[in-house]
Amino acid sequence: MASCNSKESYSSNKPEWNVKPLPEIPKLAAYEFLTRAAKKYPQKPAFISFDRLTTYQELDELSNRFANALIETGIQKGDRVAFYLPNCLQAIIAFYGIIKAGAIIVTCNVMLKENELAYQLKDSGSKAIVTLDRLYPIVEKVKNQTGLEHTFLTNIRDYSAPGARFPPEFEQEKPSQLPAGVEAFASALAKASSGAPGVAINAQQDLLSILYTSGTTSLAKGVMLNHYNYCGSSITLPYRQGWKEDDVCLFLFPVFHVGNHALVLCPSIYMGMTMVNVPKFEAREVLRLIEKYRVTVAHMPPTAYIGLLNHPDFAKYDLSSLWYCACGGSPLPPALINAWKEKTGVRLLDAYGCTETSGTAPGAAETPVKNREGSAGTTHFEIKIIDQEGKIVPRGTVGEIFHRGPGVALGYWNKPEETKEVFIEDGWWRSGDAGYIDEDDFVYIVDRYKDLIVTSGFNVAPADVEKVIYNHEAVQEVCVYGVPDAYRVEAVKAAIVLKDAFKEKVTEQEIIAFCRANMAVYKTPRLVEFVAEIPKTTSGKTLRRLLREKDAQKGASSK
Repeated sequence: MASCNSKESYSSNKPEWNVKPLPEIPKLAAYEFLTRAAKKYPQKPAFISFDRLTTYQELDELSNRFANALIETGIQKGDRVAFYLPNCLQAIIAFYGIIKAGAIIVTCNVMLKENELAYQLKDSGSKAIVTLDRLYPIVEKVKNQTGLEHTFLTNIRDYSAPGARFPPEFEQEKPSQLPAGVEAFASALAKASSGAPGVAINAQQDLLSILYTSGTTSLAKGVMLNHYNYCGSSITLPYRQGWKEDDVCLFLFPVFHVGNHALVLCPSIYMGMTMVNVPKFEAREVLRLIEKYRVTVAHMPPTAYIGLLNHPDFAKYDLSSLWYCACGGSPLPPALINAWKEKTGVRLLDAYGCTETSGTAPGAAETPVKNREGSAGTTHFEIKIIDQEGKIVPRGTVGEIFHRGPGVALGYWNKPEETKEVFIEDGWWRSGDAGYIDEDDFVYIVDRYKDLIVTSGFNVAPADVEKVIYNHEAVQEVCVYGVPDAYRVEAVKAAIVLKDAFKEKVTEQEIIAFCRANMAVYKTPRLVEFVAEIPKTTSGKTLRRLLREKDAQKGASSK
């Protein structure tokens, strides 16, 4: 049990911090919230995407159909089913269809390259996948390396209004004939029953998803989240922030990301709100959607708010419907808070969460009731700050942040040793983040014990990037780390020692082009510097900190 000494760095949620006191988190199958909303608001728009309005009743029935289609193909409770999709209605149907079938969702980032996708599909043991026809060539190249048995293919134009505009990277004419062993997603739904599958779920034992998060010294780890975790994520924000059933939420966070599940999809479904889809961030289109559909609630990474503010036509759009705006995914610059408040009249709230805490429950956030610039807000459930000896430190003292609450994951898929290291006794999870709690219970994030890079809201593991760069014939040694970036908050940088035979023969741009061809774009270094040596400890451990400090000194001397 945590100490009750108010001078120690332990804090738990207090009812007065929230717009409404948090209720006890129910132990339900997470899809029950959709079923309930469909009964309460059958004709209310649940999702607006590519100008098509989908009602709650329709979404409930379509997801039932996909669940039954999966069951008919042999998918059983506990099997893993992947989706490799951008933000679109098909992804929402797949999300709820998979869990209604009792299967486990494996969400795959649409920017993954072949080797990255193959790893996640193999590691999770996924038996089926739902993907766009535009992305299918990547799936086709790796499926023989995996246990995939079924592929459901959809076109971005499926379930869209005639004449809708699409991001070019997702658009493709429908193929006249599907590859062998591939079924059209829409056809599978049309043939299946719309009745509820009725698969029994134990909320605290049955997994809902395996979400891959980057580690700093190893390959991505699959975080195991159960239905109870998602119940916590569904309820926390609406009660803490005061969301209402008639709110309209911007659906911008990628649907394969825990930020979408915890900050947008699940709480919106729980409340019976309408979601407005953003398949790809384009400032003018986001401004248009906010104005057209009178969006009231927006959760976006800092880069999105910066992009909107910097658009030349920003002032021409009516954003007066917005009353709740918050950040997530990376730290919130104070200058951005001030600029957004000046232009819109709405205070931009900050938040802090992780995949291992289901995004929000636990975690911390500012609220309309309790906020303070520069902090990450107050905890949703429980938080404590620990020193290297495992003792709770005094208030105001920096230490490692530990979380406890209904959102703490069960551990890492197929990684018992890594699980033991961070999922501690009594339900606590050690974050690897450094921070402190002040006298008023505000949480401050000051650094990371881990070297994880957070760029444009995405986590990037230096080790993942380094492994790719080491495949370049010119590279002798490399160290990847994050550097401050005005737009992305952090940018990925690579310090490289070249082999003697390649010195002055290879350019920084060649290295960047090599990375871009072999890894997701957000992981690709934006900066490359050739150095004489990489600083290390006497034991040979790379000192990323010294490289960051050297960059900071360069920046200071150039001012």
